[in-house]
Amino acid sequence: MIEAAEGLSYLHSLNPSVSYGDIKPDNLIISFDGVKLMDFGHSRTIEEKFVITNGMGAWFYSAPEVLGQSADEPGKRYISSDIYAFGVVFYRVLTGQFPRKSLSEIIATVPFPRPCDLNSAIPPELDEIIIRCLEKRPEDRFINASELVAALKIAKSKQRKAPSKEQPGNATVCAKIGFAYLQDSNRRLAIQYFNEALMFDKYEPTALYYMAIIKYLDGRVDKAMQYLDSFRKLDADLAKVKQLEKQLGVR
Repeated sequence: MIEAAEGLSYLHSLNPSVSYGDIKPDNLIISFDGVKLMDFGHSRTIEEKFVITNGMGAWFYSAPEVLGQSADEPGKRYISSDIYAFGVVFYRVLTGQFPRKSLSEIIATVPFPRPCDLNSAIPPELDEIIIRCLEKRPEDRFINASELVAALKIAKSKQRKAPSKEQPGNATVCAKIGFAYLQDSNRRLAIQYFNEALMFDKYEPTALYYMAIIKYLDGRVDKAMQYLDSFRKLDADLAKVKQLEKQLGVR
């Protein structure tokens, strides 16, 4: 989405500025070297603040001002009308829905759910960016795509610096996959993923617990005891430790 916004930024920075006019998924092509904007049939130079439109483009992605307020009143397209369309695309990418689901809702600027209400994984900074893109009034959105790109890059950098603590680490993910394979009676893949979990974190509890049992059942009591010793070092539930000891025949 940053690369798509950079394409818009190039158009908006031209002299005179060019409004792309038809942002939608069909016109965003993912190539081997990034995202490209395609089909400039609706693009127009904007020498003043706006150009008169006839509701051109896919109306699901059209800003309210582009569609006009009545059949007798022509619409107006601003640079920030591209920003609105970008916001619709991003909203749909992250939620699977359109913010407004009919022509009448767009024209009447009917309120819609925030992206994070539909997808709790969306970071707050990104949620705010999308909402600003979709503001009713053109002047309340980002001034142009260059400002939008800057906001997106700041949001991305914050996510890199402060990853969500709610997201499980690699060790936890591998252990869960291993447990799923164990339940499916696929011991080979279960062992593979448990070992990978322990490579990331030698004290991953799920992996230690089930590897101790697997090794015991395979007749490798010495290895089973090693896993048990590591499991005991965790701040684990004492009952869980006792349960493992019982399964391994430890008195």
